[in-house]
Amino acid sequence: MPWPIGHEASSQVAHSAHFLQRLDRVPRSLTDFALGLYRDEPRVKWILHYAHLPTEVERVALALDDGGDGPHIVVTREGKFVTALGAGMKPSHLTVLTRSQVDTFSARVDDARERFLLAKEVVAAGKRPEDMLNLLTWRPWGLSREEFAAIAAWVPLMHLRFFTEIFPSASTAMSFRETYLAIQTKAFRNGERTRDALLKHWNICHGIGVRYALAMMGELHWVEAFGARWDEDYGPTWHATDQHVLAVALRGAWAAARMGKPLLPTYKRILSTQRHPSVTLDALIALTAIGIRHTSLREPARRMIATALESSDPRLLTWTKQLVASSDLAFDDPEAALDAPLKYGQQLLVAKFRLLPEGSPYRYWKMEDVPRETAFTLVANETYDSFTPTAFHMLPWVAKLATPEELYCPDALARPFRVAPTPEMVAEVYERMNAGGGPKPITRGAPKTGRNDACPCGSGKKLKKCCAT
Repeated sequence: MPWPIGHEASSQVAHSAHFLQRLDRVPRSLTDFALGLYRDEPRVKWILHYAHLPTEVERVALALDDGGDGPHIVVTREGKFVTALGAGMKPSHLTVLTRSQVDTFSARVDDARERFLLAKEVVAAGKRPEDMLNLLTWRPWGLSREEFAAIAAWVPLMHLRFFTEIFPSASTAMSFRETYLAIQTKAFRNGERTRDALLKHWNICHGIGVRYALAMMGELHWVEAFGARWDEDYGPTWHATDQHVLAVALRGAWAAARMGKPLLPTYKRILSTQRHPSVTLDALIALTAIGIRHTSLREPARRMIATALESSDPRLLTWTKQLVASSDLAFDDPEAALDAPLKYGQQLLVAKFRLLPEGSPYRYWKMEDVPRETAFTLVANETYDSFTPTAFHMLPWVAKLATPEELYCPDALARPFRVAPTPEMVAEVYERMNAGGGPKPITRGAPKTGRNDACPCGSGKKLKKCCAT
């Protein structure tokens, strides 16, 4: 499958002459459209890719007009042009893509090409657009909106890979987190390898959030089957919520809202019995996001959310009631829910306006002057704990109004506010997970690190010869 970027001259030889001879069957008003497809082979191949043709289909008729009577152009499933059919000539025994479908899928190709051009503009001199993918490894915590959009140029090819990469990353982060919390010695906590591993975890943590957003920007035809097969004790977006970082949790919520209905049976099953607090929290956030985005799913989602009160651990009932109340507010009065995040984002920008250079369009002296979207974007990049009502209060904007790009600050705003993480910052995130006897990290589903396994700190040594000592 070629990358749908260049407008390549058609390499078709076998059918070219026959197709062009039959093009006189097409009205002059549609000839240019037909020739445009003929000359842009990658576009046609990706239109067919987006159509998800059954394996037995060998040829497809692409409608050139909105009416059901043609004309059509006939292509093979590999995108080779075969012939043209005039109005009234029925494409019998052929799979037909309507003009509406052709236009919709073609628009996706245009979007991919625009993103690729943006990637070429954003990438540094001497680098290639694909080099932007390296940001997912070494600086996902500080992506700008332009950088995220440039990485998203690869969504048509890599959206499923982005999704599958989440799970091994989360397992690595969880293993090290458990090791860190279990070993209290100063020698271990202050060791150079440990401090390096904490910084790596920060990249992994934020990389999980970025990957959730990227994965759900792509084709979602696989989600229904995925939801039907999911049998874990936690939800598909739990790895985002469990990081205890608001920015990461909100990207997981956006992903859950995009996946929608296929996830409902999973969350219903999860909330029907007592679960670990982080699993319950994730289910409540995800269901609220789904109900806000999809009006038809709102009542089923709310009924499932209410069951969390029945299955809650009595010791956490007050906390669960607070979460359910926050969910209700997001459903019933979105403006009231968004009020606190809005004021916080506005205060944040006004308080830090001196960090911005003279002439910056983001320098504001008064809170009321800060645009709503700018304030919400700042909050969506905060690193405080996701185990707060704010995660729910942001959902009317995150799940329904925001595009994935809008979850990231424009470069002119991201650069001045970008603060490199320190080991102490990451350690604080770990410690607050255990503070006050509240919700603690879940261990279910995490691979255990044996004494002869590689140490989670990344040293390359076995655990028994590294952190275990």
